[in-house]
Amino acid sequence: MKIINYTMIAFVAMLSCMMVSCSDEETNMSRAVMASVDVLEYGVLPTGSQIITVTSDADWVAEYPEWITVSPVSGHAGRTEVEIIVSDNTRDNLADNPRKGNVVFKGRNLASNATVIVRQAGDKFRDPIDFTIESALEADDETIVKIPGLTVLSITGTGFVATDGNVNVYIKDIPFTVTEGQKVTIVGEKLTSDMKVPYIEGGKMTDEGTGSVTQKQPLDVTESLDKVKADNYQLVTLT
Repeated sequence: MKIINYTMIAFVAMLSCMMVSCSDEETNMSRAVMASVDVLEYGVLPTGSQIITVTSDADWVAEYPEWITVSPVSGHAGRTEVEIIVSDNTRDNLADNPRKGNVVFKGRNLASNATVIVRQAGDKFRDPIDFTIESALEADDETIVKIPGLTVLSITGTGFVATDGNVNVYIKDIPFTVTEGQKVTIVGEKLTSDMKVPYIEGGKMTDEGTGSVTQKQPLDVTESLDKVKADNYQLVTLT
């Protein structure tokens, strides 16, 4: 019985030492780490590094993706100037898609960490995926879509309405000129207006010639104007 008691006492003592050791190790890590900025922005071809200040009450270490370089990668209590560099954001000598990563200055636990978001510019319209009008309008906002086979139906002050023969789509803020009847492929960003109507903000266009514009019977909303709520762009008439 005494042997068992001594064994248990020895085990408890060893466990206590391990716990104290772990506690001592954790104590070296900061309870609170703060960074002087929340977001850093870089161009496709960055012109240099950016310097931020990391403040902590004890030790910290940095964690970041491979396209970002952080120096120094660790620090101690007080204020530390940290240099953050990003590599060129190119592929095949052309601008690649925009990218975003986090530089996390880690302390004792998740609540101790400070995160700096690093954004780098790029060509967000590179390598687009084909969508139909229906699937494009149902996509999440900020999705980059490519809609081929569109015919310009009508032109507005800030864009134009296009159709695939069945469904209409509004292309807004276009950096190019179009004419009614023109056939185009549009690459743009799907967004939603304040009126909860989806549209495409145009970014790139391919001219595919001209086609016929199908004239559809407009919807008469004169008698039911206060009851009409469109979920897409429609041709309407009122008196």
